[in-house]
Amino acid sequence: MRLAAVRLADVGRLDEALSWFERAAEAGDTEALRIAAEQLTKAGRLDEAENLRRYGREPDRMIAHVWTP
Repeated sequence: MRLAAVRLADVGRLDEALSWFERAAEAGDTEALRIAAEQLTKAGRLDEAENLRRYGREPDRMIAHVWTP
């Protein structure tokens, strides 16, 4: 799954690739979200990449943000 995600990202289909990285992570691939963050960085989506690195994903598969009361 991760390989499919990387290939999709390489051809500019990053949003589709992100769903495959998520599937890979759910299947136990411990590197999938780290690589997803790298792909976001390469695409210039720096805020999303940083949030993914720091906070991971929400149950609805959205990239999590810092929680403030």
